Amino acid sequence: MSEEIVGLLSHIGRKTKRNLLISGLILGLSIIPSIILSQQSKEDIKFSESTGKISPQAASYSITQAINPAQYRFYHKGKHFMSLIYEGGIYDFRPHPSVDEPDAWGSSWYFQPFLPGAVLKDTTVSNVNADSSGINVTASGKVSSSANPSGYGNWNSIISFSFSPSEQKISGAGSFTISLVGLLAGKGDLNLFKIASNRLENVPLLGDGYGNTGDMKRVDIIYKDKRYVVWDPLQTPGFFPSETTDSLSIDVVGEFNHVDLKRMGYSFGINPIQKPSLKVIISSNNPGVPMIFGGFFDTTKKQDFTADNVGVTPLILQSSQSKHYSFNITFESTPKEKTTAAIFSILYLLLAP
Repeated sequence: MSEEIVGLLSHIGRKTKRNLLISGLILGLSIIPSIILSQQSKEDIKFSESTGKISPQAASYSITQAINPAQYRFYHKGKHFMSLIYEGGIYDFRPHPSVDEPDAWGSSWYFQPFLPGAVLKDTTVSNVNADSSGINVTASGKVSSSANPSGYGNWNSIISFSFSPSEQKISGAGSFTISLVGLLAGKGDLNLFKIASNRLENVPLLGDGYGNTGDMKRVDIIYKDKRYVVWDPLQTPGFFPSETTDSLSIDVVGEFNHVDLKRMGYSFGINPIQKPSLKVIISSNNPGVPMIFGGFFDTTKKQDFTADNVGVTPLILQSSQSKHYSFNITFESTPKEKTTAAIFSILYLLLAP
């Protein structure tokens, strides 16, 4: 942007700036694709974030390790597109498809089964490697259970991830098996995995006013028979529909996070940023398995921007008569609605007082 335009903006009043911001959101859609493309064309490879060493792997994909917390970091041509946190036996994938945006981290996927009230633990990541097509992860562990410290069974998973810079999309596919030591009756429903995120209600927003924001806005649910359901955590904090299925698509849709932390009393703030969506499709290889969707919003933390106050999980009902389960897994993460978010971010930085 030219110095003349910047100088002009510096003399515009706050109300006019706000009107310009709104106009930009409506009329400025055409300016963003070229900006995004110019960012994607950069091949500036930096590994300074990581404390680990780059292993000799395929040219496009590489892996480093870091600590605090213990993690693997996944790269495509030097761009950090995902982390796998394994500190304390958790198995937590954190996607970062907007690789040029350091603040564009959002929802987490804990890819491990557990029973109600359990602390997630006891995962062993046995292999992480890169090849020309992506990054491959093999892991196993115990089914976390508060009543059974040694676990209520075992699980195994294999999954591979790839990254498309032009689409800013992470894709994954793999398999997942669980063998319980007994039936679920009396133990509770089996949580197959958990997606953790943040939703904020009636908080101060950058650019004035109050509203809802956070790392996610809703969950789009698709059943095997193509039924489509939307869960809004603000409308229904606890959502456990009774319909069963043996295939479930769960899409935690990313939000444009523009909470004004300074107006909430913090000494620091955040830049407005589009958070990524995180979608997992889980399909059972055992027809007729009683699987349902579950979602919970902790309303006591609805204004805590640090909290994982939203939990999303597919569950196997405790009425199941099986001890052994096998699933196919598909994963996807991309910054949906990124164009409008990019416009707001640019205009906010230019027009903020």
